[in-house]
Amino acid sequence: MSSRDIIRFLWGEGLSEQRVLGLDARKEAIYRELITGRVPLSPGVEETLEQLSQAGYVLAVGSSGPPENIELVLRESGLGRYIAATVNGFEVRHGKPAPDIFLLAAQRADLPPANCVVVEDAPAGIAAGLAAGMAVIGFTATHSPESLRQAGANCVVARLPEITPQLVAKLLGRM
Repeated sequence: MSSRDIIRFLWGEGLSEQRVLGLDARKEAIYRELITGRVPLSPGVEETLEQLSQAGYVLAVGSSGPPENIELVLRESGLGRYIAATVNGFEVRHGKPAPDIFLLAAQRADLPPANCVVVEDAPAGIAAGLAAGMAVIGFTATHSPESLRQAGANCVVARLPEITPQLVAKLLGRM
């Protein structure tokens, strides 16, 4: 879900659009302030991206967050060198679980959706990847393996280094 959708869910649909946008902007600015200089990364993320990139896979980021968050994380972590395309939550009409973010990421990466594999840590993201016609790897960073399987993930991993070029090729071969 986009941050704006979460705010509406938590505080009700009665909030004005201006208030929703204001709360969202404030929340995201605080987030960027907190992570500047210390971007938290999952263990093994750089090695995983390096392996996939070396194997010739085109990598993209599809995030419900604002562009400033994506840019900050990619710049400060040094991971931007692996990413060919990004899509943020302000560039699509519908957030996850709608497929919009992943479909636009595939378009920007110049790939058909059937040739894409999504890595997601939440059921809404898994639903979005599946709705886009993509294979989905569930990553247990924030949800249990069972909830990711129930959401329809094609496979579930506990650690990012489990996402190998061989696993991606296997998932693409099943599509």
